[in-house]
Amino acid sequence: MKKYVSIFTALIIILSFALSIYADASEYDVDMTIRQIAHDVGLKGRELAELLGLKGSVDKDTALVELGISHLQLEAALEGVPLHEPGKEENITDINIHMTLPEAAHAMGITGKELAHDLKLPVDADKQTPLKELGVKEVSLAEAVKHAAHEKNGGLKWLKYPIWLLICGFAMLLLMTGRTSKVLYLSTLTASLAITGFILGKAPNPMESVVKLFKTAVGIYPDYTAPVLAFVFFCTLAIIGNKLICGWGCPFGALQELLFETPMGRSVRRLREKKLPFMFTNSIRTPIFAIFVLLIFGFAGNKKGLVLYHYINPFNLFDFEFLLISVVISIAVFILISPFVYRSFCQFICPFGLISWVLEKASLTKIQINRTNCTECMACVAACPLESMKGRMDDKVWLADCFSCARCLRSCDYDALDYKPIWWKT
Repeated sequence: MKKYVSIFTALIIILSFALSIYADASEYDVDMTIRQIAHDVGLKGRELAELLGLKGSVDKDTALVELGISHLQLEAALEGVPLHEPGKEENITDINIHMTLPEAAHAMGITGKELAHDLKLPVDADKQTPLKELGVKEVSLAEAVKHAAHEKNGGLKWLKYPIWLLICGFAMLLLMTGRTSKVLYLSTLTASLAITGFILGKAPNPMESVVKLFKTAVGIYPDYTAPVLAFVFFCTLAIIGNKLICGWGCPFGALQELLFETPMGRSVRRLREKKLPFMFTNSIRTPIFAIFVLLIFGFAGNKKGLVLYHYINPFNLFDFEFLLISVVISIAVFILISPFVYRSFCQFICPFGLISWVLEKASLTKIQINRTNCTECMACVAACPLESMKGRMDDKVWLADCFSCARCLRSCDYDALDYKPIWWKT
């Protein structure tokens, strides 16, 4: 039964990514002419041409692609929002709720869909109605302006990527050479929490890479390049070393791990030994991901672009963003239960945790059992905080999440476990 549930989970994720590619296919394409599109959207050909940055006298019966217009330019023009020119200073001091979405978005240098999303409006909200009539409050607009400025400035958040490479490389070195002391592990997690969390802020992070990929697919962000590259980066690290980015690099994962290792009394230690069935945790994490997909594409609810994970995003802790009460509650809950339940957010919620679990099948470096040396004492099974080691001992096809925490390696007295590439024979 568990095997079929796991296969179903994998199919859900594959289907979701297929949707992310095809679900936002526009009904207008660059193979169409200005005249065809303008007539359909209620614009004059000259007006659409000017929105596209062309002369009003351009031939209206020539395909847009032949006029050098990209799909991205067409989508931005149909929103009534010219693409932001890098380096161009925008005046945001006069942005107010009496402006329309295109007017405010243009002043902020973002697309109308992105602003609609930040204002908790449907991404296809009316572009001609003033924000005030759409129910937008001044405080919400001010927060959106602040968020847009923060996203454009970026700061030093790009430093996270080389730091994660260093952390995962260091982790691989420790795991493959057998230097898996708890002190080194916890010290690395503390550094990850401090630097890639509180010092450099919440973004980017593995969970965000999934969310932004889907947000781009529904048109909230016009450029696929950065979201796709970020997602590929995290997936690559998860494949090189079994869920290594989750186990050693993710700041909120590190916080949960450190809390789980907090010294407690005997009753708490006994509680930690009780492992939640993987079939149970994955039966919650997978439907949450499926609901997220349905909501963001507008297949459920009436607000296309709604991101479920924004309401339970613990990474907001690292930027001290507590505007949503649901975020405050979720952060408090995960912090409070982390000393008792191993990586509860990763097990129950995180979309990248779900995806990296699927990627474990393709991981190049992972825990391997030397059956010749193994006495089946089950010390490793007892040491593993989840059901992953038990699944390995039972030769199961789909295992519970393994965060490369090295607890099993430290527990084995018979040299029966190794963390090494799959092509190295045991």
